[in-house]
Amino acid sequence: MVSIIIPNYNKSKYIEETISSVLNQVYKDWECIIIDDFSSDNSVSLISSLITNDKRFSLIKNLNNKGANFSRNLGLKKSKGDFLIFLDADDVLHQNCLSSRVDILLSESNLDFGVFPVGTFHEFLGDNEFVWNNFEGIHLDRFLYHDLPWLICSVIWKRKTILELEGFNPSFNRMQDVELHSRVLLNNKITYKTFPDQKPDVYFRINNDRITDKFNFCKKDIKSKLLYVESFYKLLSNNKNYYKIKFLRGTLFESYSLIFSFYSKSCISKKQLDYLLDYNLKSKDLLNRGVFSKTLNFFYLFLRRNNIYFFGMNKFFKMYF
Repeated sequence: MVSIIIPNYNKSKYIEETISSVLNQVYKDWECIIIDDFSSDNSVSLISSLITNDKRFSLIKNLNNKGANFSRNLGLKKSKGDFLIFLDADDVLHQNCLSSRVDILLSESNLDFGVFPVGTFHEFLGDNEFVWNNFEGIHLDRFLYHDLPWLICSVIWKRKTILELEGFNPSFNRMQDVELHSRVLLNNKITYKTFPDQKPDVYFRINNDRITDKFNFCKKDIKSKLLYVESFYKLLSNNKNYYKIKFLRGTLFESYSLIFSFYSKSCISKKQLDYLLDYNLKSKDLLNRGVFSKTLNFFYLFLRRNNIYFFGMNKFFKMYF
């Protein structure tokens, strides 16, 4: 059996499509655990009406807002399947997703998890061509650098593996799956495989409108990225992968990049920009960057503060940050 775990917070606009995609699965041996994280919209009543006639669904209602990782871990504890998939409440499964993934993991029983391509869309399936299937390179390095090779819905787990890992770290408001996958890749006992040649079997919704408060979103993003850098700095310092600490500069850079992206679009004010940069600069010496790196950092901040941007700028500065 496959356990599908879906945390939901105010996704009433989208979750009906997600639930329908679960119901339409060719593979029928599944359970779907939806955890509503104290939504303020009509999510609970809508979900209840959609799942009332199918006992494979269960709805858990948090009594206050606990966050997506708490909700996923709660779903994990309640789950009973041999395999497990985490979805967001606006993802959409292809009807063959479960059947193809289960067949592959049964045929390669040594794997703790498998990674599959993910399609993307905006409003409806087929309106975007990008497929998340670039699994090249050293995956741990890419996660540390924030060049993410896969998403949370890309993965099907053996349930016992994710239980042994104790699930997600609830301290992270963002970077939740990035933290989990980075931690997994540091564990040499866990085996996995990517399947880039498979057709996309799940679709990730690109929805920029859901970020209503860009300033507070940036604060949470910075906090999580700094927490990630600090956490993995410690983990890497204490094992043979200490030389990979340098890749964490990519995550540090991305915490700046998002701020300036919003600022250039007038989504945050100059005063808010200054606050966020000051908040972010608290980590400036964390990775012991040299003079060259610090000089480039200063130059990058000067350019972006003045809304100066040129093609390839982020890629260049991220490389030497």
